[in-house]
Amino acid sequence: MKPDIYRSMISRKPRWRSLLWLLLLVVPAGQASGWNDFVLDIGEGYHISKMSSLEVCIGKEHGPLILCGSKGSNIGPVDAYIVTPDHIISRNLGRKPKTYDDGYVIDTVDTEVQHYFVIDKRTEMLRGPFTQIEFQQRAEVAALGTLIWESPTNPDTGLLIGLVAFVLSVVLFVLAVPVIVVLLLVSWLKRLRAPQSMQASISNS
Repeated sequence: MKPDIYRSMISRKPRWRSLLWLLLLVVPAGQASGWNDFVLDIGEGYHISKMSSLEVCIGKEHGPLILCGSKGSNIGPVDAYIVTPDHIISRNLGRKPKTYDDGYVIDTVDTEVQHYFVIDKRTEMLRGPFTQIEFQQRAEVAALGTLIWESPTNPDTGLLIGLVAFVLSVVLFVLAVPVIVVLLLVSWLKRLRAPQSMQASISNS
């Protein structure tokens, strides 16, 4: 009976393994399909959209992007923003090329550089980039007094965390079931052996 049980467990092992690998692929596959990308509504039809680490842009619903750095420019992603009744103020990081040993060149975020922009909501006109000094001297900025910046974040972060937690719980369940089955089988086999051991000891005595 014991060999049959082990043979059955061995035959089932690939099924468990396949299911486990399938579940573990859910999170990386989701990330590859754009789980880190988002569209953040900032009011009055305006939004901040993240399409990559370099492309965090400001636009308007059903319209073109108003502020978005492009390849070859030194303008990077939106790092922080302020929304007022008349303006949208943006602080962008820089963009710089990075050359690898094989000569391949890509753009990367330059965190040591900051550019400032002002979008007029009435006309959707973009002004900038400004240096920090130029930015602070603008009338619409000086009128705000203390600037309270907000960081663009994914509004669906809670949903993603819940989905990842669900996937992990399913994976843990899949891992736990065969372990529990094995423990129950071992306990059952020990109980079967106990009477046989007692009979053998009685016969020997």
